[in-house]
Amino acid sequence: DQSDLLPHFQKLVHPVGICLIGKWKISEDSHYTGYFKKGSEGLIILRASEAMGLPLKGEHRAFGLAGKLFPTTQEDEIVKTANFFTVDDLGGTLIDDFTKSSFLNEPKLTIRYSDLNMVTIGVATAKAFTKADSNAGMRQLYPIAELNLAAGEKSVTPRYLELTGSKQTVRIKGNQDFRDDLLIENFENGLAFDISVRDDAKKPWMKLGQITIDETVASESCDHRLHFSHPKWR
Repeated sequence: DQSDLLPHFQKLVHPVGICLIGKWKISEDSHYTGYFKKGSEGLIILRASEAMGLPLKGEHRAFGLAGKLFPTTQEDEIVKTANFFTVDDLGGTLIDDFTKSSFLNEPKLTIRYSDLNMVTIGVATAKAFTKADSNAGMRQLYPIAELNLAAGEKSVTPRYLELTGSKQTVRIKGNQDFRDDLLIENFENGLAFDISVRDDAKKPWMKLGQITIDETVASESCDHRLHFSHPKWR
């Protein structure tokens, strides 16, 4: 479903989250196209979430960061969006600070056999995702590389994407709930995520730009209406 908004629905995974509104900006040269190209700038909505609905510290939380990129800087312009998905670890970690995680379009999977409930849900989820697409463990990035291509231009897409909290991001205080942690007023110098890519898992990451956040909101629409379309495997 390519819709950006749907009638009220219940997410089965990543049910609780907070929406982050800001700008996507690419500042570095590369051979990639579309909105990976230097000079690309657009509005973006991110949804920071937790896979099992465990918002509080002390649990093994699997954080996700989904993005809806608008190829425009005008808030009232109607455009086709590009969506992407990143997760830190599908099995969850004990990381206290959301901004200290590394979010990947091919995330890690730490299996904890001591948590039978997690294993059962993980198997069921993997089975459903595999039935829906040919590679459930990775989300491709071609929707971003195909945004605003010139006539006849061939798209060039990075294989891997990493989003990390920028060094300038300094938290004023910590909170039990990751949604409270990500409220914009909790950051001394603002909230931002670095955009890095690579084609080879053995090569270093190449930083292309940054996502800067202007506003945050936890809401019914963020959890129950906002929809991110999954790119079909090519």
